[in-house]
Amino acid sequence: MVGPTDPTTAWLPEGDLDGLSLHDEAIGDVTADGVRVLDTDLQACTFTGTVLDRSIWRDCRLGAVRMVATQLIHSRWIGVELAESSLAGCDLSGSSWRRLTLRGCVLHGVNLRAAHWDEVELVDCVLREVDLGQARLTRVRFARCTLDGVDLTQAELDRVDLRGSSIRLARGWDRLRGAVIDHGQLMDIAPALAVELGITVEG
Repeated sequence: MVGPTDPTTAWLPEGDLDGLSLHDEAIGDVTADGVRVLDTDLQACTFTGTVLDRSIWRDCRLGAVRMVATQLIHSRWIGVELAESSLAGCDLSGSSWRRLTLRGCVLHGVNLRAAHWDEVELVDCVLREVDLGQARLTRVRFARCTLDGVDLTQAELDRVDLRGSSIRLARGWDRLRGAVIDHGQLMDIAPALAVELGITVEG
């Protein structure tokens, strides 16, 4: 197994990253399709232009990690914790998230189309221009989050708790069936829902 002193070589597809601890490392222009990242601690690391399609992330901790234009198509994430991290222009379409916790994270321009989320909690996160079209979200909680320009076209929501979060969708207001919101949120989104459902409000 490659040691933590050789972070770039570690991201090769010929094996697992198991029990590694990487700090303040820059990982760029690496292709490691199918790599398995297990019980690994990543702190203040940056991924740029990295291709990690079909990678598996299990029981990992990511803190202050920055991913830019990183490709993680059909990746699988199980039991992962992300804190104070940011993803910008990343492609996680078709990915699977299970038992994930995100705290203080920012997702900007991230493609999560056709992703599957199960038992995911987001706390104090910002999702800006995130594509969740055709995604399936089950037992997901957004606590004090900001959803700005999120696309829910053809998404399926089941037991999704949005209470206490700011909601401004780009598309897919009609896909909020299966979500829980509070009374204040209902008042805020009522005009958009009326437009989506073709309801005319007069007087």
